[in-house]
Amino acid sequence: MALSRVTSTGNARDRHLRPRYMPSPGTIAKIIGLLILCAAGLFVSRLPWSHWDRLYELALGFAAAVFAAVVLGRRLRDAFIAVASVVLCLAVAEAYALVVSAPAIEIRTPGFSLPHPVLGWGPGHPGVFHDRSLDGKTGASSTMLTIQSTNTATAR
Repeated sequence: MALSRVTSTGNARDRHLRPRYMPSPGTIAKIIGLLILCAAGLFVSRLPWSHWDRLYELALGFAAAVFAAVVLGRRLRDAFIAVASVVLCLAVAEAYALVVSAPAIEIRTPGFSLPHPVLGWGPGHPGVFHDRSLDGKTGASSTMLTIQSTNTATAR
């Protein structure tokens, strides 16, 4: 944005310069929308892993496709409307799958699996370790595993 030598009030003592070109409100809205999409993408990429990650990414992809459909011209607009509808259907299917199929809940004794310099992983201390797997919907116990460790070396 180039600045003109004309001052904002016309007074020679006024040192505030006014911009030669002011973008239209539509252009400002498009720039803000693009910045919001970039910030949302950065936020989603920095989140710790969860089962909902794919849904977040599909929702962000849907928002990006709708933004592109609004900003671009005729043929690309039609193409991005089709892409947005497919991504929306995928997001709905992913949300349904996440809600219906709850993941198993695993309960482990702390120190069961720690990095080990020789083996790659191993128990952190000697003793008995219990591992229980519960059904995500009902909470019923499906698997129970007990391991006795006599390892005297600690993980580093």
